[in-house]
Amino acid sequence: MATKNKLPLTKPTKRQCRYKFNDEELLALGKELAEANGQLTALEEDKKRVVSDFTAKVAAKEADVSIGVNKIQSGYEWRELPCTITFNSPVPGKKTVVRDDTQEQVAIENMTQDELQTDLKLEENDIGGAAKKFGTT
Repeated sequence: MATKNKLPLTKPTKRQCRYKFNDEELLALGKELAEANGQLTALEEDKKRVVSDFTAKVAAKEADVSIGVNKIQSGYEWRELPCTITFNSPVPGKKTVVRDDTQEQVAIENMTQDELQTDLKLEENDIGGAAKKFGTT
């Protein structure tokens, strides 16, 4: 029961095969590639900016944490507080600095040349004032 002119059996299918682009297709692919490259560059720049922003925010928080840790470890911080200076105390030429809120003695320091001169000017004014008062000038 074999037949003589039998055609080969075929079936349609699809396979990966090499396809060579023509000039128009290469031009279109080049345009697509250029557009994709531009978008990639823009995204990379955005990423750099965002990373830079977050890096700055992280650094700021790290600084806050470091300051907080230092305060806790040391138990104090430096603040500008109201104080009173008493001149020529405890001895002439010295001045004593006392905190107004706690009355704690903060420092005993040498008086500056200007502060020493102020004492002389006060004494001169007192003498001049006394002279005017008593009519001796």
